[in-house]
Amino acid sequence: MSHAPRVTRPRTCFISGVAAALFAAAACGGDHPGQIEIGLPVPAYSALTLGGAPASLADLKGRVVLLNGWATWCIPCQREVPALEKLYMARRAEGLEIIGVNVDVSGAENRVREFMSTYQMTYPVWRDPADVFSGLFRAYGLPASYLIGRDGILRWHQVGEVDPESPSFKTALSAALAEPAPAP
Repeated sequence: MSHAPRVTRPRTCFISGVAAALFAAAACGGDHPGQIEIGLPVPAYSALTLGGAPASLADLKGRVVLLNGWATWCIPCQREVPALEKLYMARRAEGLEIIGVNVDVSGAENRVREFMSTYQMTYPVWRDPADVFSGLFRAYGLPASYLIGRDGILRWHQVGEVDPESPSFKTALSAALAEPAPAP
């Protein structure tokens, strides 16, 4: 008896059927007509910092941003955080900014702080309890990551755990970091 080779895929926390239906409806037009494709500008996005201050991608123009959607209950997100933290510490001096977009429900701020402490997260976290992030970025699972160049153009994306050593990610990150910041 022969067995087919096993195909491995990034592990994700898939979102409920109701949420998936909402994402599908959003993808068919309406509030967010933009496309999430490598080589195109990312949509305008804003949220609040964990401290409650407004934050937006527009504020980060000129930096390379890895926007990472996650939740405290997501097991693959928990596994991914140490690698993201190590990447942040190693590459932030070169202009890499990692923004963790937490989509836990409203009122979970203490749980988010506890998670950050447990996993020793030092990169910034934005709160998005309404989960605008998933609909806007067409993320059908968590974690979901989007590498954005200094010019606001999407360079790489993945639903599932980021492997900072994967050739596609390393190539995209190195290229994005090598680009000069756009003129003001």
